[in-house]
Amino acid sequence: MQDCYRRFTDDPDERGLPAADEIAKDSAEFDASGRFGTVEFRRYEWEAAYTTAEYLDLLSSYSGNLSLTGERRDGLYRCISALMDRFSGSVTKRYLFQLSAAICLHNPLHES
Repeated sequence: MQDCYRRFTDDPDERGLPAADEIAKDSAEFDASGRFGTVEFRRYEWEAAYTTAEYLDLLSSYSGNLSLTGERRDGLYRCISALMDRFSGSVTKRYLFQLSAAICLHNPLHES
């Protein structure tokens, strides 16, 4: 699919997706506020399989694809559709959700 993005977009991502454990657990905003205790992180990974039609619907919700001209977007979707249909007719997409939580040490609603 990267070839399709190279052909029809100006900014293809050549790096691919990092592994979940390569993504930093960044507590900088919590720490900088001075209002929170230790930040805990939980990660949830899952995969979803999409048919060609479902995947094209998903791609149609991405702002980068929406910002393409109609001609480039249609070319991108035709390219991806042909690629998927040539192989299995489906794609599996990996998702990672990260929950960052900390106890609030200073709550202005409880001040007198």
